[in-house]
Amino acid sequence: MERPQPIADTPCPVEQSILTASDGSKLAVRDWPLAQAARATVARAADWTVPTLLLWAGDDRFVSPAGSRAFAAAAPACVQAQCFDTLYHELFNESAELAAPVFARLRQWLDGLT
Repeated sequence: MERPQPIADTPCPVEQSILTASDGSKLAVRDWPLAQAARATVARAADWTVPTLLLWAGDDRFVSPAGSRAFAAAAPACVQAQCFDTLYHELFNESAELAAPVFARLRQWLDGLT
């Protein structure tokens, strides 16, 4: 089965989007409260204390993988991180063959918690 290609021609098109709210106001995606919270979370990554497995898609064209990379680089040892370079946005919804290493990594991390 051939893997579908992303619709977007440019990386992370949503991040450059301007959306119109129901009241007619316009807001760049990068200025959304969620985007602001994501940047604040990366800024506090070194203070993270909860065991966490961070998995992300390196070929994501919906959101930039840069935030996950930055968080992983700044986070302490309680955060285990892995980029799946050739996968797209939804790691667990790839074909069974492509998602198998993602599920294996999750299983490995969960087994290590017990």
